[in-house]
Amino acid sequence: CVFVTHFQNYLSFGLDAAIAHDFHRIRQSGKCNGVFRSGLGKAVYAFCGARHLFPCTSVSPLRRAVQAFRLCSPVDAVWDEIDWDASMRRCRQCVCVNINSYAAGCNIWGAGADVTRGFQRQAPDDGKIEMALVRDGWHQSMICAGLWTGRRAHQEFGYYFRLRQQMFLQIDGEPLFLPVPAGLLVDLQKQCLFTLGPRAPVDTPGFYSVAATLQPRRGRGPS
Repeated sequence: CVFVTHFQNYLSFGLDAAIAHDFHRIRQSGKCNGVFRSGLGKAVYAFCGARHLFPCTSVSPLRRAVQAFRLCSPVDAVWDEIDWDASMRRCRQCVCVNINSYAAGCNIWGAGADVTRGFQRQAPDDGKIEMALVRDGWHQSMICAGLWTGRRAHQEFGYYFRLRQQMFLQIDGEPLFLPVPAGLLVDLQKQCLFTLGPRAPVDTPGFYSVAATLQPRRGRGPS
């Protein structure tokens, strides 16, 4: 069985997806309709996230449940397995972002480039997808508050994740639960043409230019 979907902004799995799934379940149950009608929906979201502040009540670290690969060369379809180093092994959330906005405006990737670690400045038209990691509920709460950013992990053309157990996913804010192990391929599919105007007004007619487009790739995961 193959499930095909698309995301425009971000795709994540782990901790934040579990919180979003709990929030969605409470909202659909109708038990807190009064709270939602009074405009306190964020309080319900905070309640759902509170149990993930402690490792004993949160989701398991991803190293136990996920085997990850990165697409190094889209032309030759070269995949390289990601080594979960000591700092990554504690992470409970993985986010693949296409723009510098996540979860209602949070900048999980951070601003600027990091030359020492080989990371370029994030751009939505560079054909690459940024992968950031979150350690735990405290780290996630600081990201939502705008005080921290996620841990930059990779900046590649695509990723393939082998989910060894059931997993919570979030696609552009919509939660999804995978009850069985599955393979997850994250790859660039399409990019539309759009016009770019100058940063400052000019008097010259015809100053708009068409942005470059990237050809869609029909990649496959590692064998």
